[in-house]
Amino acid sequence: MLIASMLAATSSLRASQDPPPKNPPTAHVDLSGLHDFDFQFGKWRVHHRALRAGKWVEYEVACETCGVIRGRGNVEDNVIAPSGSYRAVGLRSYDASTGQWAAQRAKTTPPDICA
Repeated sequence: MLIASMLAATSSLRASQDPPPKNPPTAHVDLSGLHDFDFQFGKWRVHHRALRAGKWVEYEVACETCGVIRGRGNVEDNVIAPSGSYRAVGLRSYDASTGQWAAQRAKTTPPDICA
């Protein structure tokens, strides 16, 4: 008798609950460009040549890039030496809803030197 009343209580509980929600619509995810900048990962020595005030200036850059946020971003650290050392950093993040990268940059300008 006890078991029958417990089963009846349990079945009426289930019947009174709302049906489980349908799967919510999923946002569009575009991962096609997720690896666009993977080729930059690692340590690099880069030679730059730029036209400044009508004169070509050449300088070296030591660059190191690594992935962050499980591959949805990367950080690039640069030590630049055109006329004295200074540093720059780049941060990229990937937006899977648009398939686009966003990039931000920050740098010190000579004579400031970041340690």
